[in-house]
Amino acid sequence: ALEKKSNLIASADVLTTKELHDLAEKVGPNIVALKTHIDIITDFDYDKTIIPLIDIAAKHNFLLMEDRKFADIGNTQELQYSYGIYKISNWADLVTSHVIGGSKSLDCFMNVGVVAILGMSSQGTLTDAHYREEAMKIIINEPNVMGCVAQNQIQDDLLLFTPGVNISAGGDSKGQQYNTPEHVFKNLHTDFIIVGRGIYKADDIEQAALTYKTRGWQAYEAAIS
Repeated sequence: ALEKKSNLIASADVLTTKELHDLAEKVGPNIVALKTHIDIITDFDYDKTIIPLIDIAAKHNFLLMEDRKFADIGNTQELQYSYGIYKISNWADLVTSHVIGGSKSLDCFMNVGVVAILGMSSQGTLTDAHYREEAMKIIINEPNVMGCVAQNQIQDDLLLFTPGVNISAGGDSKGQQYNTPEHVFKNLHTDFIIVGRGIYKADDIEQAALTYKTRGWQAYEAAIS
């Protein structure tokens, strides 16, 4: 982040391997991580999808964050993480996981940064204040967890990843609620912004990524000055 002066994570909510690689190439210079939903890739093939993606990430110096949102007992999560066609443990630098299964359910994630789901950006989410309080008791005592996905400020020794960031105010018809980069850095003290449709739906994806990188970093610097 410091090297690239970027706190931007781009969501790759695309459906084909070609779209995934094309997006990664376009946003790569301006992001610190690419957030994938690898199970939505309709033509997934490990050698054709993942191996080139690893090369693109190395080329542009960004991490791969698989937004799997694990939410099961530990044994099942270990199987989901390491086996099947996706083999997430082989390539993901970061994974997201709910903590609803308790602290032991998180022990399966080895050699990867775990970003815990503390709160969600959708309207009507059940991750209310009581849930967040109970979840945080697990998170702060779990060494595998490096940070949280949340819509509220958290303690300083955890990294805060804030989704639902869009320069355009408002939301969508499916309950998504957006916040601007300035809002999340000033009021939530976030560390990283996660941007989806504001980038991958833009007419000029490369320019959009640069814009969010610039706005995000300026907002971060303003918040700490």
